[in-house]
Amino acid sequence: MSSQCIRNDFAPSVVDCPLIQLCFVVENLEQAMAQFSLLAGAGPWFILPRIPTDLDSTVYRGVPTPMGARIALAYAGNLMYELVCPDQGSSSIFKEWADIRGYGLHHLGYAVSEFDALMASMESGAVQLLTTSTTPRGARVVMIQGEEPEGVLAEYIEIIPASRDFYSFMRKQSLCWDRQTLIFAKSLE
Repeated sequence: MSSQCIRNDFAPSVVDCPLIQLCFVVENLEQAMAQFSLLAGAGPWFILPRIPTDLDSTVYRGVPTPMGARIALAYAGNLMYELVCPDQGSSSIFKEWADIRGYGLHHLGYAVSEFDALMASMESGAVQLLTTSTTPRGARVVMIQGEEPEGVLAEYIEIIPASRDFYSFMRKQSLCWDRQTLIFAKSLE
């Protein structure tokens, strides 16, 4: 993985970064998990624990705001699928998307090994950060506007040992998945 992962519209030096995730905003998490298992072969699903509000580091459009969503992750082959079901009444990039564009593809997730360099590149290029946050395992993420005409957002996900280990574990579980059990049963906390 490269030391920088930056897009050519906000930095002079361009380095490819690997696409690791497709994220969909969904209305019903359980139904979406079943549908993506059937259509994409993704599974088993790992439902992420909610981050307590007092520990939630999410910043949405410059304002500290709880994540406000239920999230499930699963692999199909080497591609991670993320399903996000925004909480009713929440204020988040996911709820905003559902209200304006409806449910469906939300963002493409890219792996970043040098997150500080990425953030410096974004700041020097005057990129608007839509959302920043930290995963339950401590990896930082940032989401920015994507390219038109599709307009899906781009999320840059810091790859640290804890996240690398978790993603590897999820991939291994997908390889031996029985295609019957929808949700990985062991606690993730």
